[in-house]
Amino acid sequence: MSIPRPEHPRPQFCRATWLNLNGPWNFRLDPGDSGAEANWQQDPSALDQQIEIPFCPESSLSGVGHTDFIPAIWYHRPIEVPTAWLNGRVLLHFGAVDYECRAYVNGQTVGIHYGGASSFTFDLTDALKDGAGDLVVHARDDVRSGLQPGGKQSQRLHSHGCHYTRTTGIWQTVWLEAVPTSHIEKVRVVPDLDSARFALTPTIINARRGQLFRAVLLANDEILATAAMPAQSGTSMALKIPDPRPWSPSDPHLYDLRFELVAGDDAIDQVTSYAGLRKFHIEGHRFFLNNQPIFLRFVLDQ
Repeated sequence: MSIPRPEHPRPQFCRATWLNLNGPWNFRLDPGDSGAEANWQQDPSALDQQIEIPFCPESSLSGVGHTDFIPAIWYHRPIEVPTAWLNGRVLLHFGAVDYECRAYVNGQTVGIHYGGASSFTFDLTDALKDGAGDLVVHARDDVRSGLQPGGKQSQRLHSHGCHYTRTTGIWQTVWLEAVPTSHIEKVRVVPDLDSARFALTPTIINARRGQLFRAVLLANDEILATAAMPAQSGTSMALKIPDPRPWSPSDPHLYDLRFELVAGDDAIDQVTSYAGLRKFHIEGHRFFLNNQPIFLRFVLDQ
């Protein structure tokens, strides 16, 4: 069975240990927002309809196509992770859920998030039982309340003007990821064309004395440069680029990057990424790309 949106949802920060949870889930609309009182988080057997994730229930791709207001919706699917993952932490990622999201595994709350367009992560390791569990998601969305951002979601039943049918619940990829107890959470990459380097600032969870953060620069699978420093969140280092090849519209070259958390001779965590070397700045009333003037023409037709 094919999985909708099977690609890695975070291409600039990829680990090999991940599982895509898109596909058919059980679900149920909750017009009275009373599912929690009915204890659906503990007994999801009442969620007896099917929806295709990551598509919202208003869309035809979800298989539902319900375009009236949805104050609350519940989802359920079983999950099981490889045994090797239990040596570290298991993270549950949501690309986006509109608007309030509460997630449960085996009836235990693993996280709450507010915000319809931002991605977020819950650590569900301690809620799993022998690497398995029932994942239940409760999403609430009241775009008419005036208490949450609505963007161009219509507060009327139908679309009007530049306001359109609402998006409720899960509407981006859901996925699992295994990480070591000590791991790289993110890396800020800033290109510095004038100095022919990338400035790298990692965020490292549970760093230990003696560990190193190492960055490797590659092109066509060939190692061009490496740099390393003691593993510490918020500390920056430079990764020099030999024979720099800037990114531009006429030559959109991207360098491959590999980030590693190293203990002794072992890379205990490894992430792949990519970045372009480019510079954009303004002098007076002129725009410059890679220190060369560029004319920009912007058109908005709405």
